[in-house]
Amino acid sequence: MKKAIVVVAVLLMAASAQAGTITINFCDATNADSLVAGVYNYNMAGTHGWVGTAPVGAGTIDFAFGDWEPVGFLVGSAPEGWYGGSWEPIKNTFGYAGDYSYNGIAVSVTDIPAAWGTVAMDVWWGGYGPTGNWRGLAISNGGGSTISTGNIDNGGAFGAISFTGDQIPVAAPEPATMSLLVLGGVATLIRRRNRRA
Repeated sequence: MKKAIVVVAVLLMAASAQAGTITINFCDATNADSLVAGVYNYNMAGTHGWVGTAPVGAGTIDFAFGDWEPVGFLVGSAPEGWYGGSWEPIKNTFGYAGDYSYNGIAVSVTDIPAAWGTVAMDVWWGGYGPTGNWRGLAISNGGGSTISTGNIDNGGAFGAISFTGDQIPVAAPEPATMSLLVLGGVATLIRRRNRRA
């Protein structure tokens, strides 16, 4: 029985351990290839707004690209002299959509929810092509409502950002899912115990 209690506790901890980090993909809501599953998608082409559900408390958060002549939103194409390969392998990834500039770019975030407290922001940067990686800048808002990267490179495109903070609420699994996890763990222990007996 003690083992069953331990398993239940571990499963409940695992279900709630994901709180604290969210990832936001920049997309063009008119182009399904620019949407990324399993993260929040924010429409940067045209009117700004969430595609689907917004993160908890972040309905009014806004993003803006600036500095050094931003020249467009990159979805399945690139300026001459940039990436010349096939875009098929990178559809629905962070590299498929982002605002780009020939001469560097910055992103600023406003209306960060006060309830999030102090958060750090990392940016996904695509360089001169569609593939890239997280920059790991970990810029903090200091508990305020804005964050700005400032200009971080000479040319390239943003694909996404992530926020990390102890107070960021992340939706937990549905109660039914948690119940199934717990019941499944207990049932497995009972089966093992019966086999030994």
